[in-house]
Amino acid sequence: MQSKKRDGWLERLCVTLMFLFGTGSLSMAEGVEGYWIKESNDVIVKVNVVNGQLVGRLLDWKDRNLKWDSYNPDPSLRGRALKGLPVLYGLAKNGPKWGGGTIYDATQGKTYGAKLWLENPNVMVVRGFLGVSVLGKTTKWMRTAKTRL
Repeated sequence: MQSKKRDGWLERLCVTLMFLFGTGSLSMAEGVEGYWIKESNDVIVKVNVVNGQLVGRLLDWKDRNLKWDSYNPDPSLRGRALKGLPVLYGLAKNGPKWGGGTIYDATQGKTYGAKLWLENPNVMVVRGFLGVSVLGKTTKWMRTAKTRL
């Protein structure tokens, strides 16, 4: 009977440890996950972490005439709907920053290198660049509860 109590205690300890370690890795992702609006107030992106990599999908945008990925340099992709299109992808966590991925500008059909970090829990700094980070542009995205503009 005493061994059953000990076994139950060990199982509870294992579950508790898994929960604690799982919560730690979840909180790392929760910082960037959510809805973000560009400082220009023209785009909302939903950001999630999938298999350790950051993915941002276009949720809403101001230019209602733009519905398809019309400017994509690959003609076979020009028929893709913009809603739900991945515009941030492949970024991996490296300390407090996410990098090594890309950002896609659907208004120009151009893909750039990307890195980002949280300035604070409600402001994400996003840098898109050509080749090296110094040849780029930085924008701020604000956390939002809105899913439409």
